[in-house]
Amino acid sequence: MNKSTKLFIVFIALVLSAFTQKDELKQLKKDIIEIDKFKNYEKVILNNEEFMMQMTDGGGSLTGYFRDGKLLKIEEDIFLSQCRVTSQYYFKDGKLFFAVRRGFDESTKSDKSKHLDWSFFVISDKFVDEKALNGTVCTGEAPDQWCQKMKKLADDYYLRLTN
Repeated sequence: MNKSTKLFIVFIALVLSAFTQKDELKQLKKDIIEIDKFKNYEKVILNNEEFMMQMTDGGGSLTGYFRDGKLLKIEEDIFLSQCRVTSQYYFKDGKLFFAVRRGFDESTKSDKSKHLDWSFFVISDKFVDEKALNGTVCTGEAPDQWCQKMKKLADDYYLRLTN
């Protein structure tokens, strides 16, 4: 096989992979809509020290949304002295596939341009379609650290709520 044939095969594989990922993202977005649309979840709620390794001055809550015994969504609310941060984690077959974190500083809550808004999808254990706006609002952390940190938190919360 000559070099140009090999390059052509690699190019076709990359193009097909991109189409597959787009299709998978489309389906995951539909899954999020379906999860959010359903209203009769069995809920498990943990408060403050039941799930937080370090208490915040405003406390927090963790809510697991179960359907037919399967945990499909987790919502985390953390209240800091000047900030509120809300995270949502979506699961399919026990694996995280989407996470979103939003937050605002009380002093700028009317100015949406200064709100934290960050999300990512997980496909085949890779972070894709990551979006970040005002990454250091409330947390002081850079967004490039968040994917791994939130995936670890999601896995930990999943275990806490299902055991």
